[in-house]
Amino acid sequence: MEQDRCSACAQLGATVEGLKRTAKRIKREQGVQHAKALDLAAQQHGFGNYVHAKRLIEHRARA
Repeated sequence: MEQDRCSACAQLGATVEGLKRTAKRIKREQGVQHAKALDLAAQQHGFGNYVHAKRLIEHRARA
């Protein structure tokens, strides 16, 4: 992710599928558990954790 993007901008472009792809890469590169990788991916996009990200993204999609 680009460093000059604000977290709100990163959140707007985030998708659940994108977070999952990022988590797979993190899991492979860092050797962490899948749940930890999901949280790290969400944090890279400006969310507190994966559950928070998923809720906000799904809410945005319904709005």
